[in-house]
Amino acid sequence: TIIRHTPASFKKYSSLLFLTAMNDTLCIFCDSVLIQRVLPTPVIIAQVWHGACSFISKDSCYTIFSVYLHTITTSIALMVVSFWYRHEVLHNSQPPRPLKLGIIIGVLYIPSFIQMVTLPLSTMSIADVKTDLEPFYPTLDYTHGPITGNPAHGNIYADYGTLFPMIFPIPSYAFILIVRYKILRVLRLSSSRMSERTKELHVQLVKTLTYHACLPIFTVIADSLFTIMLLDIYRHPLLENFVFFFASVPACLSPLLTLMLIRPYRSFITCEYRRTQQRLETNNSAMTVSNAHKKLSEDPTI
Repeated sequence: TIIRHTPASFKKYSSLLFLTAMNDTLCIFCDSVLIQRVLPTPVIIAQVWHGACSFISKDSCYTIFSVYLHTITTSIALMVVSFWYRHEVLHNSQPPRPLKLGIIIGVLYIPSFIQMVTLPLSTMSIADVKTDLEPFYPTLDYTHGPITGNPAHGNIYADYGTLFPMIFPIPSYAFILIVRYKILRVLRLSSSRMSERTKELHVQLVKTLTYHACLPIFTVIADSLFTIMLLDIYRHPLLENFVFFFASVPACLSPLLTLMLIRPYRSFITCEYRRTQQRLETNNSAMTVSNAHKKLSEDPTI
């Protein structure tokens, strides 16, 4: 939809929508092959893998997991860039240059990329994982799937991989709130100089971004559950299985919001739905007529 049905008026901005869609797709794919139960403790953070990756190897599971965490932080980075982009368009009356946009994306992406590359370096041996988990999970059944783990603290790669996804959203959302306020202020002050179509487009995109910015509340829930178990305040199998369920919800809802809230995309989806309905009705009518003719040819007494 983004490639074929983006209006010329925000063709450049659609590159950010496309990157977000690709990142969300990768996030959902990784989550579907992992299906993990996370076991955070003050000593070790372990994972039990129940997905398709468990049939390959535990090292493959952890590598895919590092990619999965990387997609979550990349999603937040792209949201920051999207708000900055809309502000630049309103403030300068033209989109930022591609080189400038690429540098901004690169600067925000590099920390997430480093996390993805370095986190697998923190994995522990299975013997050490079982030893460290024993005080917290003495009856854990290790036959339910491969298990991996990394130190909860004291390892630079594990500390960065754990703390970065938890800390990065805080300044990001502070920036988003400030820029959103500035965007709405510019729209109010310059509404008389804009055509109705241009103003409507800006309001529509800001509204879409605002809804997208609300999605990471699910990530906050996931971080909260994770922290509660990491500090050994409370733990339960439901919490352990639902941490990354909540973390994946934004990637599932984000494309739906894009399709529903941006008018050209919504119009395309609506038209396609109507065409499909018409084709089904036509096929059903043709099948009914065909069955009637067949029945007449088989039974001359009718």
